[in-house]
Amino acid sequence: MDGAQALVNLSFHDGAYGQHWNIPATHPVTGIDLVRLIRDVTRYQKKVFTVTTNMLRFLGVFDRQMREFVEMQYLNRQPVILNGEKYENLIGPLPRTSYKQGIELTLRSYQA
Repeated sequence: MDGAQALVNLSFHDGAYGQHWNIPATHPVTGIDLVRLIRDVTRYQKKVFTVTTNMLRFLGVFDRQMREFVEMQYLNRQPVILNGEKYENLIGPLPRTSYKQGIELTLRSYQA
């Protein structure tokens, strides 16, 4: 939602075309933080398991897309934190929906 809004905002500025833009999230968050937020919103309390790289490798034997996930696992070991300073210098403050609100809105969209 925020990323889409930021892209629309950029589309109204001719100087934004042909450039690379980073649209960061509200703030860095861990998987554990997301599980806590989702539990808070949904009241889901069953155990949540981590999918390991070896599990993905095994699934990759049967599913090509799972093989692709193995290649992307470096993103889970070393965080990628985007800087939105360039956007803020041109447009102003980035749209920032809290993770909790984003989860609530996403779940509501599936209930409609």
